[in-house]
Amino acid sequence: MDANRADYYIEGIESSKFLLENMEGYFGFHANILEIGCNVGRNLNYLFQAGYQNLSGVEISNYATELLKKTYLKLECKATIYNSPVEEVITTLPENGYMIWFTQWQS
Repeated sequence: MDANRADYYIEGIESSKFLLENMEGYFGFHANILEIGCNVGRNLNYLFQAGYQNLSGVEISNYATELLKKTYLKLECKATIYNSPVEEVITTLPENGYMIWFTQWQS
């Protein structure tokens, strides 16, 4: 499906805006946040730009994670990005280690 291509995912920010609007007031900037299926990291970068600091993402696509590194340099230095299937990563994460986790959706 073309809508899920990593390079297309960089552009639209409507779902990232929606995510941020619905998090504000509920979670502080130090909340541990995990996005499962983060693709190129657009949602994580949007949260990072808003001031959230403890961000992690899981993405199975090597291409998407390489594009994340090129597109969002500051995020890549600060966030923890797991380039593996979620089934492998989730078993290594601390129980109750994240205040919020979510999966990507398209806008």
